[in-house]
Amino acid sequence: MNRVWLITGANSGFGRAITEAAVSGGDTALFANITTSRVIDDYAATVGPARRMTETSDGRQPGDPAKAAAAILAALDAEQTPLRLPLGDDAVDAVLGHLDTVRAEVTRWEKLAHGTRLAG
Repeated sequence: MNRVWLITGANSGFGRAITEAAVSGGDTALFANITTSRVIDDYAATVGPARRMTETSDGRQPGDPAKAAAAILAALDAEQTPLRLPLGDDAVDAVLGHLDTVRAEVTRWEKLAHGTRLAG
């Protein structure tokens, strides 16, 4: 089955690996590249740290873009495609850590939360 892909950030890394994998599999790929936008001083306090992190870490990520693209393609071809697919140790650890935090919080408030059902 021929699929059409719209891929952003395909100049290098992850986006490029996905594009190459899609095309090599006989699919059609249209890739879009986004240039860095100008800095808006009003957002420096909120967005600035994340912007600096992406500017200084681009191209230095520990993950292998080709392996990530292969994992995405495998997930898309699976009988049950996952809604979420964290890729890389950091992503998996972050998601699992978040789930642990949510479970602990819900467990702490479980009795109160269950107590909101209608009487009867």
